[in-house]
Amino acid sequence: MAKRKIVFDLETTGFHYKDGDRVIEFAGVEIIDNKITGNNFSIRINPEGRKSDPSALAVHGITDESLVNEPTFKQALPKIIDFIRDAEIIAHNAAGFDESFFNYEIKKSGHPESLWQIVDKVTDSLILVKSINPGLKKANLDVLCDIYGVDRSARTVHGALIDCELLAQVYLKMLEGVNFINREEDVLRKPIRYLNLSASPLGVVNTPEVEQEHENYLNKIEKANKKPAFEREINSKSSAPKM
Repeated sequence: MAKRKIVFDLETTGFHYKDGDRVIEFAGVEIIDNKITGNNFSIRINPEGRKSDPSALAVHGITDESLVNEPTFKQALPKIIDFIRDAEIIAHNAAGFDESFFNYEIKKSGHPESLWQIVDKVTDSLILVKSINPGLKKANLDVLCDIYGVDRSARTVHGALIDCELLAQVYLKMLEGVNFINREEDVLRKPIRYLNLSASPLGVVNTPEVEQEHENYLNKIEKANKKPAFEREINSKSSAPKM
């Protein structure tokens, strides 16, 4: 049986999960045998009172009012897990953004598994495209669509589902004729363990040992990308739309 791949994307209230920003949309597009199956999944999520930062709202266009009657992440999680369980998941800048936010929400919901325990593998398409095109200076989704001839005219905002659909097409075009074994992240990283919540609903507890482990993790990302990790970039800027 062919292994399922799920291209996934998140939209959030802001760019800093450590400051309490929340996931407000999850979407995934299924790929089997290097074909997009049409088995897509998307769900909007109630951020439980957390309002979207104006700079984030400008990116995704999802208003706070439209989320009031949506399920919370904890309520939506069983359906999400059912969709991604045991698949290889692919996200653009997964290591710097999507993994961290998803694990934060999982931990906050009280679910005992991390993302790495739920899925078979996580592939960061940003790292992948840079390994294939080492001289590429910009590698956001708009740029990749233009490079690989994927029509992005319907992408007026950064919606999770449209981004997944575009990335799935880019991913398949990007890997045409490329050796998967040599190009994908075949060495599993350790599951993220620095997202331990305190008694405060939005607090994060970091011991020196955990901080050092996270620092080592970011250093590996920077070595692979030959640029500062996305998390460091967004922490150094008050607002920088996720691309």
